[in-house]
Amino acid sequence: MFVYMGKLVSEGGRIGVDLIDNKLPSVGLLMSVPYRLIGERWWGYTLLGIVLMTLAPLFLARTTGRVMGLETFIPVWLAGTLWMNFPPMVHGLFQLETVQTFFVVLGVCFGLNLLQEVDWRDALGCGLCIGMGMWAKPTAAAVLPVIGITIWFATGWPIRRKLVATFWGILGVLTPVVTGVWLMMITGMLESFPDTIRQLREYASNSTADWVDVVKPLFVISVILFPVVVWGFVFRRDRLTTDVPVHCYKAVTWLAVGWFIMEMVGIVLQRRMYAYHFLPMAGPASLLMGLFARRFNVMSLGFSFGPLVLLSGIFVFQMLHCPDQQSRMSQVITYLKENASPCDRVWVDDYPRLMVETDLRPGARVPLVFLFGNSDSAPIRFSQMILRDFRDHPPDWVVLYEDPKKFIDFYSTGMAEMSASPARRDNFARAWMSIDEYVRKRYLKVTTIAGMDMYRKSESFVRIE
Repeated sequence: MFVYMGKLVSEGGRIGVDLIDNKLPSVGLLMSVPYRLIGERWWGYTLLGIVLMTLAPLFLARTTGRVMGLETFIPVWLAGTLWMNFPPMVHGLFQLETVQTFFVVLGVCFGLNLLQEVDWRDALGCGLCIGMGMWAKPTAAAVLPVIGITIWFATGWPIRRKLVATFWGILGVLTPVVTGVWLMMITGMLESFPDTIRQLREYASNSTADWVDVVKPLFVISVILFPVVVWGFVFRRDRLTTDVPVHCYKAVTWLAVGWFIMEMVGIVLQRRMYAYHFLPMAGPASLLMGLFARRFNVMSLGFSFGPLVLLSGIFVFQMLHCPDQQSRMSQVITYLKENASPCDRVWVDDYPRLMVETDLRPGARVPLVFLFGNSDSAPIRFSQMILRDFRDHPPDWVVLYEDPKKFIDFYSTGMAEMSASPARRDNFARAWMSIDEYVRKRYLKVTTIAGMDMYRKSESFVRIE
């Protein structure tokens, strides 16, 4: 989805107008850069995610080592490398949280330098990086109040120095934010921005929450804080004496603890807490390790990080034995490459990969049925949007699930937001059947591939009444 957003914007398309999704238009602007460099090469985005999640802990460890002492480099680097590449959180290979985490960690590195060297350029760099992170997800701003509180209440600086740092920090944040608004304005995406915000609010407010959602944050906190507790308190007898000034140690402590709390609050407020949503927690969790200067030995490192390494290995084993969830789409794409004409309009549930790998065009603005779970009214609204696009610009191809009732049952029971709301389930069934019946009455079935019916527009195509 994110790669397709980058392609769409690169080709003059508009997020929120030509493509409807639960993401801000700034995502398309941000992803247009890697798309121009990498194109449709999926291995490139995997490599990009690996590089970002390798550099981020290295930068954080290097900066922490300079500020808190070289003995903090190893634990911060190990913790960051393990947590930022924890299999459940990076299962998707490349998420918006990947970009968000990288920019926020880089911003915190500037912030740490600012606490030590009091250089206005560090304040500017801190704001710029966090502002860029906000292009990916607005929750990147969660660390901003923490940095501000740290500067004003934990540094002991004179008022003038605090004001200077605050000014340059705010200027840094506003630069990418204002630039993003300006780019959305000149590309015509700003007009749809209010509708996108309303959709995001609807998406969040109508998300379900049950006991599993309570357990998720507790589990993540337990996994993340286990090495911190072992390293910082179980092996406290290995404490090393450092020459870090008291005021600097206090400021870093405020920053690390506040950052950890604010990231968790931001994740919980998103309501739908998927595993990758917790990736930004890796940054503050790594910085917490830098608060403890300890002697290195196999026992302390083993007890601190051994369980995390073991847990990662278990998840990797499970992932390697998962079935290929892209097999069906791969077969559909192969067929369309062989039979569709260039620039044909095609609609299929979850079509972004198809649009990235081919020169075909989308048959409707709504790219995936997942959006139908946004609220009780969403299935009817989005299905009507799809049918309106079918009427205005009839797609040349439409791909449907061979067994619509099986598909409806899959979503109704497998998606928490559907299963928890009878009204949403009923509307979803009615909405999907309206699309299914419309296509089957007006299109010619060509073949069935991997449980997907391939429909093509015939010469006797009948428009919707």
